Amino acid sequence: MRAVVLGYHTMGCLGFDVLRRHGFEVPAVFTHRDDPHEEIWWDSLAERAERAGSAVHYPEKGEVGTPGFAAAVAAYRPDFLFSFYFRFMLPEAVLAVAPRGALNLHALTRTMPLDFFVMFSAGAGLLGSPGQGNYAAANGFLDALAHVR
Repeated sequence: MRAVVLGYHTMGCLGFDVLRRHGFEVPAVFTHRDDPHEEIWWDSLAERAERAGSAVHYPEKGEVGTPGFAAAVAAYRPDFLFSFYFRFMLPEAVLAVAPRGALNLHALTRTMPLDFFVMFSAGAGLLGSPGQGNYAAANGFLDALAHVR
């Protein structure tokens, strides 16, 4: 399975390592430039990915919402996208690049003897806010899937 990682610092490193340990091919990582003032406390996802042979990209905030960014992610033909502490909201065009998601991950792992099945959602599934109906619905779905698991 192929995965593209969007992440930063130690959380990104942990997710990247787990994916590789479980046999995922991670051809590319999209991250933020390391801040030298933060390096004392955090691991560098960019350095970790480079050592593993993954391409590393540093998109700027305005770039993430462009068709060019979605095309750059799509060029790696990921089955999954994983976001680990990535600072920018991903637009629908980027999320649509990966043909698999939480429900497919659930189906692929439901017969495996897992100790944990971790998903992250936001309070928007319960509280919501104006103009974020899609976001609230997606988080509500993740909450329901977590309940089923």
